[in-house]
Amino acid sequence: MTPVVSARTPVRSFTQFLPTTPSSPHLPHRVLVVDDCPEQRLIIRKVLERSGVAVDEASSGFEGLKLYDAAQRQGAAYEVVLMDLRMPGMDGMETTRRMLARRATVRPRIVGVTAEPHEAFFAACRSAGMEAIVAKPFRAGSLLVACMKRPCA
Repeated sequence: MTPVVSARTPVRSFTQFLPTTPSSPHLPHRVLVVDDCPEQRLIIRKVLERSGVAVDEASSGFEGLKLYDAAQRQGAAYEVVLMDLRMPGMDGMETTRRMLARRATVRPRIVGVTAEPHEAFFAACRSAGMEAIVAKPFRAGSLLVACMKRPCA
């Protein structure tokens, strides 16, 4: 089941996971935000940068793929990609499928971001390769929890 984190999730459940220092070992070092809305990218950037996370932005799925490929070639892969589901041109589902189909040194955790979190999206997000969904509007804590590194197996 795809975990869904939204503004309706109680904040209490996030407090133990929120970073206490800007360099929390639980947060990724580098995140790619792919969203066609500049305001949304700015909000996400501010939340992540305040927690010590480096953020790159793409305004479309095509631009996101270019940045993803360039980061892989440079050996500076993204640990997390926050992917808007509804974008003109190439939507978040197709962008995710294309990212994961590429040969990569590091496979990122891809988190869907949507204003329409309903069951029809969840199965499609899972099949595309997304590991979680963050519902808009979101709280800073829910975004940070969705970005957290996977525990070691």
